[in-house]
Amino acid sequence: MSRMCLMLCRLCLASWFGAGILFLCVVLGLRNSSLFSDEVRFNHPRVLFPPYYSLELSLLLVATLAAWLTVKTNTTATGRKSLVAVAVFSTVALAGALIDYVTVYRPLAAMLESQVLTQQFVTLHHASRWINTAVLLLSGLAAGWACWVEPRSSSPKAAPNS
Repeated sequence: MSRMCLMLCRLCLASWFGAGILFLCVVLGLRNSSLFSDEVRFNHPRVLFPPYYSLELSLLLVATLAAWLTVKTNTTATGRKSLVAVAVFSTVALAGALIDYVTVYRPLAAMLESQVLTQQFVTLHHASRWINTAVLLLSGLAAGWACWVEPRSSSPKAAPNS
């Protein structure tokens, strides 16, 4: 059970980290491209960010649950501290993503709908950039750490016959 949970945690964390980086590259390319009109650039968050947050929250939730299940089902002390570290980083990344979605993205989306961009929009936009950067860095750190951890089985291995 522990190995299955760790595999799921690794998969979700690495998937989110890669998807988040790819998304940022696409969005930054879109924002800076002369191929798109100002109207398209203005409206792209309404199209791109709902799937971004859906993917982010679902993958981080599964990764966090799997990480804590890995800690709970790991019956040996070997690698336990590392597994707890992965679970903590994943939990903090999930909390950051939830905070960003609820307190930053939703007000930004409402402002985009009304098409009235105030100074508060600029402030929230910068906050979102910092929070998303932190979430991606924490996710990448957790993914790398999760892939590095090699939990050992609790039963001693039989000596090979020579």
